[in-house]
Amino acid sequence: FENTSPEIKKQEIKNFENTSPEIKKQEIKNFENTSPEIKKQEIKNFENTSPEIKKQEIKNFENTSPEIKKQEIKNFENISPEIKKQEIINIKPENKFIGEVFNSYIVLERDSEIILIDKHAAHERIIYEKIKDGRFKNHRQILLTPEILETSLLEYQAAIDNIDIFENIGFLVEDFGQKTIIIREVPLILSDKNISDIINEIIINIMNNKNNIVPSVLDKIYYTFACKAAIKAGDKNDEIELKELVNILEKNSDLKNCPHGRPIFISIKKKDIEKQFLR
Repeated sequence: FENTSPEIKKQEIKNFENTSPEIKKQEIKNFENTSPEIKKQEIKNFENTSPEIKKQEIKNFENTSPEIKKQEIKNFENISPEIKKQEIINIKPENKFIGEVFNSYIVLERDSEIILIDKHAAHERIIYEKIKDGRFKNHRQILLTPEILETSLLEYQAAIDNIDIFENIGFLVEDFGQKTIIIREVPLILSDKNISDIINEIIINIMNNKNNIVPSVLDKIYYTFACKAAIKAGDKNDEIELKELVNILEKNSDLKNCPHGRPIFISIKKKDIEKQFLR
């Protein structure tokens, strides 16, 4: 298929589109039973296919019956992680990574628009979602030198009474006596952050709500932590880190705003740029 001319490729896609649902189901079943090596080759073939044919294949999928769509999703679940990773990269082939401006905004090109992604807002939302899913509980690091934090009596009591909140975020905090707490483990994401400042801010949030940790208060604690832990505007990040943020956003299309409500990305239409140049 990879070495076939574009005209024949288009004809094959058209033939598949006009095939009866029964035959489509059979072809999907055949793919499911295909060896991993052949699946990888087919995915590679799709990656090298022209944008026009990719668009046509996407259109074909949209016109497919719900039953076949469910089957294709099931097939995807059974594919190895390596192949899934390759397929995910190809989910949005129209997004072209351009780079970063002002050490703050990731730039993508897609069709007739430019997309600007606020890397801090994007990373903040991703961390926030991971906290809610409890993913930091098992992704933390032991501090070679535990951090000891002296507090007031009220701060000490607020921290000791809410150890589980720190646990949910990925900290191992223990009572060290005499209005002092000790931090033994921290989330992996905090390797280069000021841990004491973050712990203090969480304690202040707890105290401000008089230890009445209702869901809305817990939510505020989570997104405060996410904001502190996220990469910042002005930070220098390599291309791999930035592309990883883009990949996560592409896989989670519902992530449109940071926890504070600010937009994660905006788009600028080509026609609006052309207007500025009086074209």
